[in-house]
Amino acid sequence: MSFNVGLHESQTPLLVSPYENFIFTVSTQTFAVQSGNGYPGQGGCFYGKEGRCFVSQYRVVYVAKQVQAGENAQKSCSIPFYAIREWKFHVDYFGKKTWHGLVNPIQGGGLVGIGSFQLRFASHGFEEFQRHLQPLLVQSRDLYEKIAAIETPSILMVPAASSENTQHSQAYYSSKEPFTIYKMVE
Repeated sequence: MSFNVGLHESQTPLLVSPYENFIFTVSTQTFAVQSGNGYPGQGGCFYGKEGRCFVSQYRVVYVAKQVQAGENAQKSCSIPFYAIREWKFHVDYFGKKTWHGLVNPIQGGGLVGIGSFQLRFASHGFEEFQRHLQPLLVQSRDLYEKIAAIETPSILMVPAASSENTQHSQAYYSSKEPFTIYKMVE
């Protein structure tokens, strides 16, 4: 899981591989991630009110809606499927539709320990999201085992978004965490 993943100017996530494409997008009502052991300074959290959720064959990316520039400190959150466990789609008695579960921390991702996440849906898109996501989640643990078995780690360099204040910007990912883009700004 990674916070503030690289975004294009159109507020869409950068792709982590030439083979990745976003197959589904849905507007959501809220998204929250919490981790830690409950003691002050021993955890972290991400709360997004309204936003969009992008689904690729590798991960789910949540991008918070920004009304004004610089409004949200946490602008986006990426959760690779292999880090998600004990997930559940749920509709309560009052019709509130949610997807929740646990997410394992990944190197450089921002979580202190195992975190819990919850994605709450607006009035539409829940059933379609569930239909697209369930087959991907079922196969994700097998995919993770295959990638973890790679003996020769490699780093793929990809261009990253650059701003006016930087002279050079790069993004990379490693074979240990192939579904997370790390952005280096020099």
